[in-house]
Amino acid sequence: MLLEVLFIMNQYLFLFPVKEYFEACLNACGTFEFRGHKPAELIHIIDARYRNKGYKINWLLFSREDDLSKPDLRQVPDFLEIEEHDGILVAGVSFGEHTSKGKYADSDYVLDQLPIHRRLVVGGFHQWDCVNRVAERSHERGIETFVDEDTTELFFGRQLFSGIPLIRKKWSLRELGIPEKFYKFAKKRREGKPWFVRA
Repeated sequence: MLLEVLFIMNQYLFLFPVKEYFEACLNACGTFEFRGHKPAELIHIIDARYRNKGYKINWLLFSREDDLSKPDLRQVPDFLEIEEHDGILVAGVSFGEHTSKGKYADSDYVLDQLPIHRRLVVGGFHQWDCVNRVAERSHERGIETFVDEDTTELFFGRQLFSGIPLIRKKWSLRELGIPEKFYKFAKKRREGKPWFVRA
């Protein structure tokens, strides 16, 4: 048992690294690549904050249409290299089922695929939808859970307008670059959600 406890790793989980999601963000932030930013910078942030600090990195993929028990690796964008020791989780729902029928991955099914852990950081698409659902369920299960908003789709807007440090030393809504006019709204939206930055 002691040996088991010694090898419990913190986990980072990125939801749905899907080409279509990245392309939608790039289209919404039309000047993103024009200004010299690249989507791969998001992966550098994940590496610096989590991989290089001993977290196990996990990627949740939609299921293949022909076999829901297998991940659809064709959806992964070219710039994202899943490393040999990374975890690949499967949603149990295909991209088509999610986008056309509004079907969601079961959060317990997703979380049960992770190794034993005490802390989970969640990023990916989309912060106030799938990311929030999985983080909430993780919190309910008694896991220390945190959403790194810099590694959700908000990365694209923040990188473009205020920049994102490779390592964030201070976490607050103001440090995240929330404009003053949206500060009260942002704070209210996070009420009762301790997995988000709230102050």
